Amino acid sequence: MNLKCECGGELQSATLRDFDFSAYAGLPVRIVEVPGLRCSKCKGETLEGEVINAILERLSLEIIHMNHRLSPLEMKFLRKRMRLTQAKLAEQMGIVRETLADWERGASTISPQYDLLLRAIFSAHLMNTSDKQSLGSIVDVVARSIQSVRQSPAVLLPAPYVIEETLMQMRSSDFSRRGSG
Repeated sequence: MNLKCECGGELQSATLRDFDFSAYAGLPVRIVEVPGLRCSKCKGETLEGEVINAILERLSLEIIHMNHRLSPLEMKFLRKRMRLTQAKLAEQMGIVRETLADWERGASTISPQYDLLLRAIFSAHLMNTSDKQSLGSIVDVVARSIQSVRQSPAVLLPAPYVIEETLMQMRSSDFSRRGSG
């Protein structure tokens, strides 16, 4: 079957050296050396649906694995990949829609806890929509994602010495002596 371009030229298989994928993703993405289609007449380039879907899935996994807090565009990308409105995602996150809207437009920054929650919701979505073969790789990516968020300098976790200090105080107080009698 010969595919036609809008200009009337024929679309032919080609390796696209540097393809701007931003229009498909809604955030700045360039793809290098991707199989695609090029028009014989206007030289316009496009991708086939299965290639677009594969790139979007891979991009989704890359985003949830990043070790920084999600940017407004990344949050919006994940929400749209789940095909959720702001209201529906906000409901799942236990927040009001306006808070999510503020995050997506950059008016406020998502907290580390809600960042992790959004990644978890998206991961659950992937697990429910992916085939069984890719489930193992999704679980691996989710595990690495959670670990990278925990290690990110932008995420403020309690320091271990805080807990140790509290335990030391409890051990030296009358509290521990009361339990031994």
